[in-house]
Amino acid sequence: VIRDNCSGFDDYKNQIMKEDADDLLESSGFCCRECFEEFADRFNNEMNAILLFSEKEVSPDTAAELLNLAIITGKPGKTSTGIIALKEKNNSQGLSDMGMFADILPGGAVTDDSLMSDHLMKLWEIDEMPAPAAGDHIEMLESAAVKNMFIFGEDPVGCAVDKELVAKWFRNADFVMVQDFFMSETASAADLIMPASLPFETGGTYSNTGKVIQQYEKYFHPAVEYPGYCQLIALLKLFGKEKSNSLDDVRMEIFSVLSLAGKHKNHQLRITGGDKYMRMFNHGCDHIVMRFDSEFEASFNRDRNS
Repeated sequence: VIRDNCSGFDDYKNQIMKEDADDLLESSGFCCRECFEEFADRFNNEMNAILLFSEKEVSPDTAAELLNLAIITGKPGKTSTGIIALKEKNNSQGLSDMGMFADILPGGAVTDDSLMSDHLMKLWEIDEMPAPAAGDHIEMLESAAVKNMFIFGEDPVGCAVDKELVAKWFRNADFVMVQDFFMSETASAADLIMPASLPFETGGTYSNTGKVIQQYEKYFHPAVEYPGYCQLIALLKLFGKEKSNSLDDVRMEIFSVLSLAGKHKNHQLRITGGDKYMRMFNHGCDHIVMRFDSEFEASFNRDRNS
């Protein structure tokens, strides 16, 4: 059953067999082996098991291993079972589904998926898929290999754990463009600022954690002359990409890609290299979330002290 529904099982199994269970339990701080074995047995045999976790509190490797656990116990795809990941920032699932990771195609398809690659090349009118960047993106930023940056909807400077480190990335760049709702610290450091329109001023879609696209409508007229998506479409036209002229065009492209990705039912097991919790940004790297968190904390402290 596992081999029919996931990829990479043999490699993952071989890696797991190299580990020492007692060492892993000791390093985790959970030293009761009998309790662990009881949990593993109960979880494996439970028909309706749900893993619920906050992405803010765990490392990417831990999140990947939670997914591995669900896969090898046969949980994903069944009614009333699976994983609920509480995300720190709205629509982060949508960004992932749109292909923001260099090693994952839109919809979560793997890069060697020829069916998806052929579809994307035809859709985007290109002869070959772009090659992933050589090297780790953090190393590229620190070595000043990234010369041009386009930041939209995030405030990496203002939300950074180490502000000086992140500010250096921007000082090393030749050109920085920011599209955001408010004047953030990152926008202040940009060469060009594009005023974004708020979601309720344009309408659009969000993707929930279950990868379900949720459409919402426009309720107010944008304060800017050109809404955020119109600015992006105009930029695409400057580069000779004129297929998208409206939100409906964008939606149709999304649906064509995700419907094809949905045909691939196999889950990919990931081999991790240990729990490396290296949090670089707070507040979901978002200026609005940071303002909300700060105001909530101030209000909470006032109520507690009154």
